[in-house]
Amino acid sequence: MNTNTDKQLYNILVDDDFIHYVLNPNDQLTRKWESYFEAHPDQLSIANQAIKILTGGNQCNQLTTFEIKEMEMEIFEKCGFSNYN
Repeated sequence: MNTNTDKQLYNILVDDDFIHYVLNPNDQLTRKWESYFEAHPDQLSIANQAIKILTGGNQCNQLTTFEIKEMEMEIFEKCGFSNYN
């Protein structure tokens, strides 16, 4: 990853709260992220990209295969899935 947008996307993809907000939302996380995006509307497009990646709705062609695998491993580790291959 070599652009600021790529780094922002990576950072949100490995954020535990964001992952849970997307995959297993609750009222507290929803309020937190809605407030965050109201205060930072410039981050909404990055968040939408991250949501597509986390939900399988996006083929991430801009990242290398190594970067995708690296992100997947970190996401699964943070979610507590230690047996990911």
